[in-house]
Amino acid sequence: MAAKFINKIRILIVLFLCLAVISGPLTPPPVTACAAEAGQTVTVKVKTSLNMRSGPGMGYAVIRSLYNGQKLTVVKDDGGKWLKVKLNGTTGYVYRTYVVENPKSGNTDKADKNAAKNKKQSSQKAADSKKVSNATGGDVAKYAVQFVGNPYVWGGESLTRGADCSGFTKAVYKHFGYYLPHYDRSQRAYGKSVKNLKAAKPGDLIFYSGHVAIYIGSNKIVHAANRRDGIKISYANYRTIACIRRIIK
Repeated sequence: MAAKFINKIRILIVLFLCLAVISGPLTPPPVTACAAEAGQTVTVKVKTSLNMRSGPGMGYAVIRSLYNGQKLTVVKDDGGKWLKVKLNGTTGYVYRTYVVENPKSGNTDKADKNAAKNKKQSSQKAADSKKVSNATGGDVAKYAVQFVGNPYVWGGESLTRGADCSGFTKAVYKHFGYYLPHYDRSQRAYGKSVKNLKAAKPGDLIFYSGHVAIYIGSNKIVHAANRRDGIKISYANYRTIACIRRIIK
């Protein structure tokens, strides 16, 4: 009797396994995210902040922090977990769970016209910048102090509507025909090293931990300080200086 009972159990197990193979797995396979088009705008959706990394993985270095509501431009999307995006000239990767695709307007003709208009304006600005490319560091300092009192805007690059620290230095030097990336650590790779503050000249970039300013002489700097103070003049040694770079010889 025991042997017959065991055989019945074995038969039931075999039948169960056969049914499992035929019906497939009980849980559905993961759904691959739809790929976004290059050039499309996506919006950051987080409660605190989102890290932009140098590569598609948690092991890559953090380039900058992003915040809720910021608009990013898609550079490449292969439908995986990581999305290659660009913000104000900085390109990196973000975890796609924390960004949402903006709906397409459908007004492609209007968008094309706006793009052509922006391209024309950019070309004109570039031409204007070349006209003053022979400027001195003193010219840079004089130009920069004109914007004292204007607002600080995180991620901004407008000298009138608002900029953050590296956006401010980038916009000032852009006026003179020099390109700087929008990130203070990246800007450290540009220009020539200056030994110390005593050797600094007007127009030099003064770098601190997570911050950058323009030296204007007399131990003073002009910089986009913070949301409360906006663009202001401070003493150069108000914080510990990390390094000094000279963009214009």
